[in-house]
Amino acid sequence: AAHEARSDFAREREAAERGAALGTAQGARLLVARARILGGTAARNLGDLDRAAAAFLEARQVFAAAGDRAGVARAANSLGIVAWQRGDLPAARRLYDEALTTFRATGDRRGAAQALNNIAILLWQEGNLKGAREIYGKVLAVYRETGNRRGLASSLSNLGMVQRAEGDLGQARRTHEQALTLRREIGERQGEGVSLNNLAQVLSDAGDLMGARDLYAKALAIFRDVGDRRSAADALINLGEVDWERGELETARRSYEAALAAKRAMGDRAGLATALAGLGDVHLARGDRAAAVKSYTEALTLREALGKKAGAARIRLGLATAAFEAGNPAGAEPLARAAIEEAKAAEAAGVEAEGELLLARCRLSRGQVAAALQAVDRARERAGRDPDRRFRRAAAIAGARAAAAAGKAGEARAALSSALAEARQGGLAGFELEAGLALAELELAAGEGETGRTHLAAVLRQARARGFGGIAALAERQLGKR
Repeated sequence: AAHEARSDFAREREAAERGAALGTAQGARLLVARARILGGTAARNLGDLDRAAAAFLEARQVFAAAGDRAGVARAANSLGIVAWQRGDLPAARRLYDEALTTFRATGDRRGAAQALNNIAILLWQEGNLKGAREIYGKVLAVYRETGNRRGLASSLSNLGMVQRAEGDLGQARRTHEQALTLRREIGERQGEGVSLNNLAQVLSDAGDLMGARDLYAKALAIFRDVGDRRSAADALINLGEVDWERGELETARRSYEAALAAKRAMGDRAGLATALAGLGDVHLARGDRAAAVKSYTEALTLREALGKKAGAARIRLGLATAAFEAGNPAGAEPLARAAIEEAKAAEAAGVEAEGELLLARCRLSRGQVAAALQAVDRARERAGRDPDRRFRRAAAIAGARAAAAAGKAGEARAALSSALAEARQGGLAGFELEAGLALAELELAAGEGETGRTHLAAVLRQARARGFGGIAALAERQLGKR
């Protein structure tokens, strides 16, 4: 049964090919065009974007020759989705706009709602949350009025992503649960996987990493069952991210590498860049800076070609962190500054916060305590605007280091003790090691030599056992100074 389920999209593509052959034999060109739309959609879900684009282009030409404007609009909308999946957002927007104009001219409200839904996704990715939310309100009204439950579920799912980006995790969870219920009621398995994946992202932001991991794994199983290769690769990336945060570096590496191979094979440049950036994070945590820089550099080249500022900023920060950990704060600082400006332009508050925190570390390394404290304050404000708790956790550690340098040892010790407790409760191995290292450094600076060395040795043992080569090297360096 599992083997049959995996071939869902493959069977749809085969049925479309039979329909096209029948239409060709009968001289029914419109039948061929409709079959090409169905076959192209199946090919797109299977990850064959070139085949999908060829099918949609052929359909568009046939519809245009027959004067079928609605058919031309459907083909344009489908071509827009392919362009979006390839990472060509300007081309996707042109095609969606073309489809929307035609749908409206022909009075096709359902088609217009589909095109608007896709445009709203682009707005959300660009950081225009208000514009995306306004469009989803209009689309939801059309789907409710026309009784289109599949479209309603899709738009609810997208609205939930906007609510998550706005930081309203409770409402985002409720919206995604509505979409999940609808999809299960109508038997839309692929959509069920999407909703599980979206719910997992909300849980991850809220700090429930094991709950998130469970839902990501369920979503991955569904995507594999129905043959949705693109979404399966996305789920692997999400699993890699949550395992990296949990400190399961080897498991994270395997997930990222599997996603990397899939994204490269299907020509999904945006997804490829995301997988490469995640793999860079794993390499950096393991202490392999050369491999990290290689992954980050390829990812940055892709992101810059796609014009995605927020993604480029996050990767540039990875390169900056690699430079800092190699003992080169002078090389790290300009990269961090560039990343901050990119993140600011893209309204990516969390990434901007990360940049400010790295800037603070650079300033502390040069003894510029006041400047470091200012950078931490800016980071805390930015982190407070992002739903992902990772940024607030990172700000807590950086703030404690800056406070200790400013002579506020009690404040720093309390912040690090709180951070350690949160890390242990949430099973956040990397965060626990970072906080433990910072606390040991504080103890040594305060003249508590024996306690500090004992804690440093413990951090070193744990980092080696978990494969955190970067933190192990830092702890070993500190022990060697004493």
